[in-house]
Amino acid sequence: MTATPTGGYALQQPPLQQKKPSGCKILAAGCAVVFVAFCAFVAVIVVIAFSALHHTEAFRTGFNRASHDPRVKAALGAPIEAGLVIRGNVGSEGGHANANIHFSILGTHQNAGVHVVGEREGREWHYTVMTVEPDHGEAIDLLKP
Repeated sequence: MTATPTGGYALQQPPLQQKKPSGCKILAAGCAVVFVAFCAFVAVIVVIAFSALHHTEAFRTGFNRASHDPRVKAALGAPIEAGLVIRGNVGSEGGHANANIHFSILGTHQNAGVHVVGEREGREWHYTVMTVEPDHGEAIDLLKP
């Protein structure tokens, strides 16, 4: 007890001690930071991979032929846009390259998958498969008029 200026007595409380974070909380926070950094790294890799495939000659040719073909426009509805996901592979060695890709296109009436297979010798691409497969209806071969 301590004396007050008015002559009374008051109880004095001990000072509050700051609790330090426990080791478990620090470990959990560190793991959360590592997990978020890992997820961000994976997301960047995925975006780079999809972006790289969208810039290939095989994708551009397949999308341009599909989006300008009157049969595809009639089946899907115009305008036609490219979907986000593209899968497959494009390889290049020396003057030779090959592509085997699948991607989606979106129309106003329905969507479709596009399959493109081709090889490049020098600067010239030769396609063996270029088909549009609508969600409903017959497949459209873009290599045949």
